[in-house]
Order: sequence, then C-alpha cells, then structure tokens
Amino acid sequence: MPIQNDPKFPGAGVRINQGGTETGNVTGTGNVTSTNQVTEVRPLSQAGAVGQVNMLEIPEAQKAAVKELKNVIKQGKLTAYYDAAIGYGQPSVDKELQAKALALFAALPAINPAAGADSFVASGLWTTAPRNIELLESVARYIPGRQVLVKTTIDPNIDGPRSAFLAYKEGGTTAVTYRAQLLGEEGDKFLVKVDGRNEPLKVPKTEIFALNQPLDLETCRKVRTQNGTGYMVSDWWQNVADYNSPLMKAKVAEAAIKMEELVAKLDFTKPKVETAGGAIGALFGRGRSGETMVEVQKQCLQIIHDVIDMKYPSGSPEQLSARGRKHVSDCGQAAVRGIGMCREQASVMFAMLQPFTKALGFDTQFIDGTCYRDVPRGGQPHFGGSDHGWVHVQYRPSTELYIIDRTWGQVNVTADSAYGGRMGDRHPGQLENFAGNAKLKPNDVMMDGSISVANHTTQFSEQNLSRAATHVSNTQWNNEQ
Repeated sequence: MPIQNDPKFPGAGVRINQGGTETGNVTGTGNVTSTNQVTEVRPLSQAGAVGQVNMLEIPEAQKAAVKELKNVIKQGKLTAYYDAAIGYGQPSVDKELQAKALALFAALPAINPAAGADSFVASGLWTTAPRNIELLESVARYIPGRQVLVKTTIDPNIDGPRSAFLAYKEGGTTAVTYRAQLLGEEGDKFLVKVDGRNEPLKVPKTEIFALNQPLDLETCRKVRTQNGTGYMVSDWWQNVADYNSPLMKAKVAEAAIKMEELVAKLDFTKPKVETAGGAIGALFGRGRSGETMVEVQKQCLQIIHDVIDMKYPSGSPEQLSARGRKHVSDCGQAAVRGIGMCREQASVMFAMLQPFTKALGFDTQFIDGTCYRDVPRGGQPHFGGSDHGWVHVQYRPSTELYIIDRTWGQVNVTADSAYGGRMGDRHPGQLENFAGNAKLKPNDVMMDGSISVANHTTQFSEQNLSRAATHVSNTQWNNEQ
C-alpha cells in the first residue's frame, strides 16, 4: 500500500507490508529511510548518549500525538484504530482510518526500558510523576524478611501436607523453593530462613543474587529491526521487543494513559496513599482511600496486562487467524490481536513491563519451569523441566513477590498460590537465560536490621510511618505448628 502521512504529525508516516508488519519509518516526503527517524524519550540523567535527547526537547509532533491518542481512548475508538492498523477483519478494512491510525501510532514517543517517570511526564502521557520516585535509586533490594528463591533440599511430596511441600527436608530432593526469607548476613553468606527448618541456612550471597536479581534487558541480544534496534526477549520463539515499533509505542502509551490517575496517587515515602478528596473522592476515581502503595502499583500492572490482546492457539488456530489475528515475533504487533503460546505471551508481557520498571518501582524476571498437572497421585514432580513460562514481579520498596501469567489469566498472584501445590501447578525451576542479571548496586543489600519488610518505608526521609504488612503468608510463618 502507498505511504500515508497525516498533516497533524509531519514526518511520522509508516507503511505496512502484506504480512501486516511495519516496514520502516518515513519522512514527510513519503520516502522510506534506512535510518531511525523516531526520537526516543529518555531520562535527563542519560542525555547525551547515542539516540537520546534532552527531556525538555520533546518534539511537538510527539506531544500532539499523545493528545490525539488520549482523545481516541476517551471516545472509545482505540480498538477500531488498532484493527484498522493491522488490517483485522479483511477485506472490509477502512483504508482511510488505517492511514490515520498508522500515522498516529508512528508519531508517538518511544518510551524505552531506560526511561524514568520524567519521560512519561515530559511526553504528556502523565500529568505528574509518582512523588519521590527518585528515592528508589537508594533503596535496598535485600532486606530482612524479603521472600527469596533459594536452591536447597526440599520435600517433593506434592500430595502430602501443603505446609510441607517445597519446605526444607534434610536429605530431600535438591530444587528451587520460594519458601524462604532473608534473616541476616554473615560475611559472604546470607542467613536464610527456609520453612521446615528451625535454624537458618547459610547460603552464599552469589547464589541468592543469581536467583533473585532482576533481569537486565540491556544484556539481551540486540537485533536490527525495520525501526532501528530490538531486544531478543525469548530464545525460544525469537520474540523481539522493538520500542520504536509504532504498535509497541501505541501499547505502551495506552497503558500509561490508562494508569495516569493511579500514578498521581503514588508517593514512595508513604506506606499508604490517599485519593484526592479522601474516602468521598475514592468513590469517583480509581482506587480506594488509604490503600497501600503496593496495591496501587499492582493496579498499574493490571492495566499493562489488560492492554495486551493475545490468544492462546488452542483448538483451531485457523479460526483465530481467519479474520486477521497473527502469530508474529514483534512484541508490539503481537500485543494487537496476536496469537501466542505461554512463553510468547510471557515475552510480550515482559517486554511491555520494561518501560515502567523505574517509573513505577518494580523488578522483573522471566521464569521457566515445570507444571504439576501430569504428576500421578503419589508421584514426585520433576523440578528441572521447561513446561511453562511466566513473569516474576518484585515490587519496591516493599519487596513483595507476585507472578503474572498471561496464558492462565493470572495477574499479581502470590508465590504461595502460584507454587504451593497442585492448584498452583507450576514450579519456578530457573530464570530464562536470554538476558543477564542486573548488576548489584552498593546499596542493594541492607541487612543490619535497621530496615525490614515490616518497616521498609523508613528508608525514606519521613518518620513514624505505620508498619507495613509483611508479604510472607501465614503458611510460611506457621508451618512449624
């Protein structure tokens, strides 16, 4: 099809090939260029690096595109724009709307994984950043009470008492368990309390870091894309996260816009947030007055999950693709009427989360593990396989651990529910190795007892804060009873 440009967004055209994928950025003259014409939005602290711009110099065309996208969302037309952009519902695609949608999506700012909250504000996606979000740079990740993954000898009896499954067992099966929390440190070792054992284990810190540090997207294999450079976020299915892709830009922007009201409530010096107008105001807006910070963070990630439109190819995949759903490697396009298996959907979820990690305060891991469903009654699960893929999210500063599993429709599920038996039906066997772990920062470990999961917000300047509820379940606390 010919290149289409919209006068509202000069220089932001894009064309689609017959497979429905973007084939390049174009200039205002309609000529395809071989270089990336999209201005990336990155924090001021990183200005000057290749491809980065000063936060005060966001092009007006990008700001105008954000305003237009907000109007499209408000009018309930965004789904129609997405469908037109990918040609969903062929052959009755509205060509005029298709050109309009493609121009709008191409003109949006590219919010990349290095972005902070200031990027969202500068581009007009958010009115305000979470208050005191910059303080997270000095917040510890490893504090007493934090739930961690650890490899030790465990009870593998999935049909025994729930309190015993994956708990410590002398001479048991060696496997990763989630039923552990940090107590302290002794030299180069952490003291780790594992359910089923009275005395803490002394575990080399390097082993804890290997299983619990967030993945660093910058360590992924880089690939050349039609829009610049992408990150290979899955070695299984070759899924690529290209943050200059018009559809990826649209999906990230959509999620940001839809959570704007929640973001305005976040304050990283407080364990709880207050809705404007108190309890009365909460009746008319998102969220509830007096919610914990992590509850609001979880609502934001629910929005990111919900803007992804993918279907699992069960039954007849042909029925899914008949009207335009596609099985594609580009994460942005896959998020719009896409088709994907568990790891593919986890890859798209992981990719969509990355631009928000610094802005909302959370860490991510891509987990690969086994399922329990085929274990016969009285049998022992195999803890080293690769049946399934999902995402770990560790919220900061609370360090609360949850999983997001798109194909099973689970968002912000606790580790107890996700891993604690046949109902959870999964075991966190290993981290996907398409990316390396983030480098440890000097302030990541604080085990002197001054900070714990019960008072994590005292790392900030405000004092006399209410005690935050611990994330460790009653099962973990009371398993010895």
